[in-house]
Amino acid sequence: MREESCSACARPTPGWPKPVEWARLKAAVGGNLIKPHALFAACERVPDGIACVDVEKNIHNPFYLGDQPAGTEVSGWLGAWRPAPSAYAVVARNAADVAAAVDFAREKRLRLVVKGGGHSYQGTSDAADSLLVWTRMMNSVRVHDAFVPQGGEGKVAPVPVVTAGAGATWIDLYYAVTAIAGRYVQGGGAPRSARRGWCKAVASAASRKVSAQRRPISWKRWWSLLTARCASSTRTRIRNCSGR
Repeated sequence: MREESCSACARPTPGWPKPVEWARLKAAVGGNLIKPHALFAACERVPDGIACVDVEKNIHNPFYLGDQPAGTEVSGWLGAWRPAPSAYAVVARNAADVAAAVDFAREKRLRLVVKGGGHSYQGTSDAADSLLVWTRMMNSVRVHDAFVPQGGEGKVAPVPVVTAGAGATWIDLYYAVTAIAGRYVQGGGAPRSARRGWCKAVASAASRKVSAQRRPISWKRWWSLLTARCASSTRTRIRNCSGR
């Protein structure tokens, strides 16, 4: 069997990259190549250890899960997929890191998965023996007051838009667009879909309130406003989610 003959190489098939090849990838991405570990791996080693306690304390926090390379929003899908940490993860900082990871996966015939700041109910953000492109650090948000698409100069009128990095979440956009720029942006899930959906709707309502004030506020003030309204909407369900 030739080393490149596997359709999707996994350990320990002959096509699996050698340590020196992983080292070259690590160098290509500026050292940002890590080995993700299962969330409860620490509990298997030391059940009463500090690391295990930390996971158990934060496992229901979606922001914590988003900041873990092996974190998933749900614990799997019966008959479809189960969480499994990737063999390696490129902590992408820019497009060049993403391109290097994609090229490496293609050349070595590896399964490639992608995780940003959110989640995948279909299990596409993690897989055993895969290479993960983790874009959480690419979370920049930029507000453009007069945006014209490439090739549109003189053809379309400038409009205000916001561009977001691959790792940005909606709360990053809400803060940048409303709390800082004094504008409004709509996004997130439907308010009736789930508890987090209600909170997203409330974030939108909070955005409208802050946008109406037309003045920047601090992240601390923005977060306190959002969490207060979210907690209230969770207690009273749909009534407060409309922002009225």
